[in-house]
Amino acid sequence: MANMYNPDPVSIKKGPLAVVAFALFSGLLGPINFSGVWWIYGVFSMVLLMLMVYLVYRCERFTVYTLSMSIVGLSSLAFAAAGLAYIVAFDDLNRSRGEAAMLGAFMFLAVAGYYALVYFTKSKAFPFLISGNKVSPIKVRSTNISAGLISGVGTLVSAAFINATTPLTSGIVAAVGLFFACIALLTYDRDSIRGLRTLRVKESKMSEPFTFSGIDEIREARSRWLLGRLFK
Repeated sequence: MANMYNPDPVSIKKGPLAVVAFALFSGLLGPINFSGVWWIYGVFSMVLLMLMVYLVYRCERFTVYTLSMSIVGLSSLAFAAAGLAYIVAFDDLNRSRGEAAMLGAFMFLAVAGYYALVYFTKSKAFPFLISGNKVSPIKVRSTNISAGLISGVGTLVSAAFINATTPLTSGIVAAVGLFFACIALLTYDRDSIRGLRTLRVKESKMSEPFTFSGIDEIREARSRWLLGRLFK
C-alpha cells in the first residue's frame, strides 16, 4: 500500500487498474448469488471504470486518489468475504437465503463499521510530510505486529471456534480469512487512514488542494500517454 500514498508514474497507471479489476471480480459474487441483479453489476462496473480512468489520467488531488483507492480496495475485499459467507451458509450449512444474506451483510457492515471507527478516531502519529501543497508519506508503523500475523491469528482462532460447532470447510476458512484480512489491513494502516481525514480538514481551509510530491513527473508521464493527452 506504500505506493498508494506516494505514487510514481508507473504505480499511478497500474494501481487503479489492479484495484478496479479486483473490484469487478469480487463484484461478480453479487449476480452469481442473485441472478436478478446483473443490471446493478453493469452500472457498478461502468462507475468503477470511469473512476479508474479519472484516477489514472486526470486526478491530481492526493486525498481523492488515496481515499478512492483504499475504499474501493477494502470494500472489494469485504464484499468478497461477504459473498463467500453467503455461499457457504446457503450451500454448505443449508441455511435459508435470508439467513445467508444476513450473514454476508453482517460481515460487510462489520468491516465498514471498523473503517469508520478507524477513520474518525484520533491518530497517535501524523504519517505525512507537507511541503506547500505537496504531500509525501513518512514511515510510521501503526503497530509492531504485521498485518499478516493479525489476519492469520484471527482466522485460526475463528476457524477453531467454528469447527467446534459446525463442520469446517474450505469456503468457511476463505470467508473468515478475507474478513480478517480486511481487519488486519485497517489495523495496520490506521494512522495513514486517520491522517487522510486530517489532510481533508486542512485542505478545506486551503485555496488549492493537496497533491502528490511527484506531481511534476506524473504530469509529464500523462502527457506522453495517449489517453492522458485526450483527458488533459
